[in-house]
Amino acid sequence: MSRHDIRIAILWLVLFFVMVSSNIPAPLYEIYAISLHFSTVIQTSIFSTYVLTYIPSMLFAGKWSDHNGRKNIISIGLILAIFGSLFFIFSNSVINLFIARALQGIASGFIAGPASAMILESNDNKKYISILIATATSGGTAIGPLIGGFVFQYLPYRFILIYLLSILWLILMSLLFPSIEETGVKLKKKFQSKSFKIPKEVMPFFIISSISAFIVWSITAFYMSLSSTFIFEYLHITNVAVSGLIVFLMLATAVIVQVTVRSKSELKMIITGLILSMIGLAGITFAGNNSNFPFFILSTILAGIGQGLVFPGSVSIIASGVPVNRKAEIMSAFYVVVYIGVGLPVILISVVSSYVNLFVSMEIYSAIVLLLVAITLAFIMKHRNMFEKTAV
Repeated sequence: MSRHDIRIAILWLVLFFVMVSSNIPAPLYEIYAISLHFSTVIQTSIFSTYVLTYIPSMLFAGKWSDHNGRKNIISIGLILAIFGSLFFIFSNSVINLFIARALQGIASGFIAGPASAMILESNDNKKYISILIATATSGGTAIGPLIGGFVFQYLPYRFILIYLLSILWLILMSLLFPSIEETGVKLKKKFQSKSFKIPKEVMPFFIISSISAFIVWSITAFYMSLSSTFIFEYLHITNVAVSGLIVFLMLATAVIVQVTVRSKSELKMIITGLILSMIGLAGITFAGNNSNFPFFILSTILAGIGQGLVFPGSVSIIASGVPVNRKAEIMSAFYVVVYIGVGLPVILISVVSSYVNLFVSMEIYSAIVLLLVAITLAFIMKHRNMFEKTAV
């Protein structure tokens, strides 16, 4: 293996293991809620703290690394990720859980953009690189809950061992990462922020892409924050490994679809994906109402396929309609909307569930998503010619 290949491999591993570590707690939130006696509102707020810290750290790290190099900010991110896992070991209070998630969010924000940029700068084969980044980020996000659930359910010292393992592989990454050389050009001009505004001609592309991605990632966030509670309460399954496996199934299905499905029409991908996501979400509520676990699995697969179609389709649509000199900042805004979709809906679901119950709040959420899907599809039909003319 050449030095060039080793560099890409190390960057892939850094990105992968940070995402694994950040998503290990996904099937454990209900366990923490039971043991520390907090509500679903607190539960989803702990989950969403990751998002609230990830967004600003990602925006900062992207600009900072463009001006000052990428290695330093990634190294800081690895250290913060280690401390995030360490705080989970001492998760005997709600405050420590919030701190742990905040550290993980900042760490992921510091690493995701700069590490992806280093991978992009290491190879000219864009298709190959896009698959690498997708498998590292989405694959790590899928594997984390699977490991968390199985270690917690079947191995001793379950509140400690999984995070010790996480710390060990993050330390290994911290030791390997300094061996690779810096990529990119350090800009000499002063680092500063500037005002941001989406051009009028780009707005239709931004709206369709961001709203579609918002919808599917809000469903993904349900799986990563509340599915364990849903499975415990309405499917009557208390095995944490099953909760982790369900999260893994949804995300792994999305990754497989992202990597394997290729279509000349991004609009068809988005339309098909939104419809499948809506059917999957409706199936979740049906399965909960009837305690039907096989139907829940089927709905999970449909939701995963929907996510796997909509997200890359959304990225392609926005990329095709944005000027080259504005792509970085508009893509950053796109990802902000995506992560709002990860954080905000699940908090609203939990707030509503504190007045009714989780099942009723899921029905309300499903109705809202159905309305959003209808509006989005109508918007696509209205601007279809514009999208098709600019499609890459």
